[in-house]
Amino acid sequence: MASILKVDTIQDQAGNNIISENANVITIGASGDTITVPAGATVSGFTSAGIDDNATSTAITIDSSERVGIGTSSPDAMLHIHDDGASTSTHSYTKLHIENDDHSALQFSGIGEQWIWFSDDTTATPVGGITYYHSGQYMAFRAEGSERMRIDSSGNVGIGVSSPLAKLHVDTSNSGVTPNAYADDLFIESSGNTGLTIGSGTSSYSSIYFANSTDNDKARIEVVHSDNSMRFTNNASERMRIDSSGRVGIGDTPSSGEALLINNSNSYLSIKNATQMGIRLYGDDTNVLYSYDLSADTVTSGIAFGATAGTIHFYTNGIVGQERMRIDSSGDAHVGCTSHQASASSGTGGSTLGSIKVSADTDVCHYFNRIGSDGTLAEFRKDGSAVGSIGTLVSGSDSTFHITGNIGTGIRFYNAGFAAVNENGTYIDNSRDIGSATIRWDDVYATNGTIQTSDQNEKQSIQSLTTDEMNVAKRLSPLIKTFKWNSSVEEKGDNARTHTGIIAQDVQQAFTDEGLDASNYALFISSTWWEKEISVEATEEQEAHTYIDYKEEATDGYTERTRLGVRYPELLSFIQAYNDQRFTELEARITALETQP
Repeated sequence: MASILKVDTIQDQAGNNIISENANVITIGASGDTITVPAGATVSGFTSAGIDDNATSTAITIDSSERVGIGTSSPDAMLHIHDDGASTSTHSYTKLHIENDDHSALQFSGIGEQWIWFSDDTTATPVGGITYYHSGQYMAFRAEGSERMRIDSSGNVGIGVSSPLAKLHVDTSNSGVTPNAYADDLFIESSGNTGLTIGSGTSSYSSIYFANSTDNDKARIEVVHSDNSMRFTNNASERMRIDSSGRVGIGDTPSSGEALLINNSNSYLSIKNATQMGIRLYGDDTNVLYSYDLSADTVTSGIAFGATAGTIHFYTNGIVGQERMRIDSSGDAHVGCTSHQASASSGTGGSTLGSIKVSADTDVCHYFNRIGSDGTLAEFRKDGSAVGSIGTLVSGSDSTFHITGNIGTGIRFYNAGFAAVNENGTYIDNSRDIGSATIRWDDVYATNGTIQTSDQNEKQSIQSLTTDEMNVAKRLSPLIKTFKWNSSVEEKGDNARTHTGIIAQDVQQAFTDEGLDASNYALFISSTWWEKEISVEATEEQEAHTYIDYKEEATDGYTERTRLGVRYPELLSFIQAYNDQRFTELEARITALETQP
């Protein structure tokens, strides 16, 4: 039977606990004690949640700054790994290998190079990584086992190329295109032996260069710092420029005031859409702008500038010579003709003075067609305010035409003749005159005389002449005389014809002599107005001239005029009434004499 020693506490000679047990917790030593395990001794059955180190030398060091050193006792970073290069593992250069259960791994390694390798998820074989090569002092980036990008010792970055020639050099095919010497910031090569370089250039300008395998300056875009302009060049010649003010010059340099300047003296400028229709500008002496069918190479219409000095020509059917309209140097427009004077051929013209001129050979000069409702066909204005109109108005079964003024006067034409109307074209009765004291008609030619209303139902105070009125008529009867008009004598001289009539002043005096007022009788007319001679200076449309302006009321600067007149039908009726009464008296007296024994 084996011996058993049971103790709870073991103490040294000084009474200090060496081993003590309490509730299954065993404590070895006391605070401040050193516990030594002899060399060669083995500790078995021991587990720890921390780091176990049963090796014969220090593998991991954690210093007082909590920096961790692996392979070094003097770490100079939070994690410092050092290897003396004597490893004989499968990946002999590996310095750090982190692997999970599915074998994907991250490895840090190197002797002449320093690598970070990324393994796939089935083996520990590296499939990608980052390598720093000490000999060439460059860093390479790999994927799927091949290098994809490199940063060389000059800081140039190459994508698809191992010897980058610019700050960023991208090569999709290794075409061997040479970048421009002044643009070394970005260089891109493509599979078509073409290249693109972008660089800060020099202190004078920055550039984007387009190159191929034989020409490293095939075309370029430059920003010139001295004038802040952007310039576009190909075949070593500048083709377009945008200056600091945003002005664009194509083939030339724009000057002040030119937003877009195109110098295309060699040929023409075409702009087309998807259906091949567009415009074409010829920069020759005529400067023709065509609407063009580019698919058929035919002109459909055009505008020519400069074919005639200061004139714009408009063409149709594509042939210069079939001119349809022009605007001449004075700003006048002509449609269907080259000018529009009084003797010009048929066409329509518009003047900068505001006039419209229409001439026609066999067609109607001007159509006014109102569709739908009645109303105005044309409106006339003075200083922006309407003064009259021409319009249509249906009256019964007739569609009539009227000319009216905005002061309530006009005439309307209908199947029975014409009549006075108001400004709306509506008939008005017994309220308008033909002519006036200052705007008189000369002769009225008619088959029949005028018809005057004489209906008893429209009259009152009907009576025979009074004795005083008879006496006036008696005075008037012998006053009928012959005379000539002053205006006729001025125009015709001795050929002026003789008229028969009465003098209005004699009529007025006859009434006065019998104690009556002639103005109370409609046979006598006295009209007063004010007039002034107005001078008009010469213009392109008319010669200098004068005219008489009339006012119906007293106006400063105008002279008062009065003209007397008579209504002959009433005057002759007045005298005839006297004669009839006198003849009646004479007949009575003759009869009385004849009946005497």
